[in-house]
Amino acid sequence: MIPFRWVPASLFGLFVIIRSGRAWTLLSQGSTTERGLVALAIICLITMIWLAVADLPEAVTSFFRPRDVQLASLVLGAIVTLAIFAPIATGYAPESQLDLAAGQLLPPSLNHLFGTDLVSRDLFSRMVFGARVSLVIGTAAIVISISIGTIVGLTAGYVGGAVELVLMRLVDAGLAIPRIFLLLVFVALWGKPDVSALVLILGVTGWFGTSRLVRAEVLRVKGEDFVVAARGLGLAETRIALRHVLPNVVPPIIVSATLGVGQVILVEAGLSFLGLGVQQPFASWGSIIHDGRTLIATSPWIATIPGIAIALTVVGLGILGDRLQTTFNPRGNVQF
Repeated sequence: MIPFRWVPASLFGLFVIIRSGRAWTLLSQGSTTERGLVALAIICLITMIWLAVADLPEAVTSFFRPRDVQLASLVLGAIVTLAIFAPIATGYAPESQLDLAAGQLLPPSLNHLFGTDLVSRDLFSRMVFGARVSLVIGTAAIVISISIGTIVGLTAGYVGGAVELVLMRLVDAGLAIPRIFLLLVFVALWGKPDVSALVLILGVTGWFGTSRLVRAEVLRVKGEDFVVAARGLGLAETRIALRHVLPNVVPPIIVSATLGVGQVILVEAGLSFLGLGVQQPFASWGSIIHDGRTLIATSPWIATIPGIAIALTVVGLGILGDRLQTTFNPRGNVQF
């Protein structure tokens, strides 16, 4: 039986071989960015082969031992790979209208793997480029929300007193208001936001739960002996908080971030479906579903394919998040 570590390398190698003609075209005629992507693909292939033959630490191999984790990793890896190497994966631009006369609503075929939409745009191209937008929005928004939540939770948990009271009441107020309501208020005040504005809006409305999680972990850690010893040595409180307390609350933050990316992708898809998220000419999975919402009976592939992609991404991230929680907390004493 082929070891699991060879499966990603084999699949990525197969992808490079199948799309070698397109890669050569980009290498000879493409822009500097496109040539850089081809070079990156070659570097990634060499790196994956090296990882397949290298002697990896037991912690890494044991992490990927469960079958569900392996499957989730492969699915997420395929989605991320297609998103990163979108110009290599497809030969069409996502906004190109191929044939307005005869190319509308074509079903999936060898020429168009996912068919075409109402204005004859290749759906596979829009899916892989839309994956870029959805994943970037999800990741960037989580970075913002995790950063804010960590700062607030660390400050509240370590300082305590009136500072903790004020910050936690602010967090309680934020959690009491449905997030979708906050998002609609921000979008209404902002107008139709661009991608950067959407990332900011999603980031600043999603940190409340993280702050409570971090505060709880800080309250647990700051009573440990090593923190008391550091304080007894006369170290500054800021140094103790950043150098001794914060590193020990990173594991639950990582788990929260992993799960949060999937949640943000779902929220962004909902906003884009309502026409309030990603705007044309950009494509995201939610906006593709929006484009196909009225054609679900006659051309179901337009809406169902991005829906399946969202479901696979969210479930995959959930499986990896659950595995991370088990890895960081094998005894199950604390629920992150």
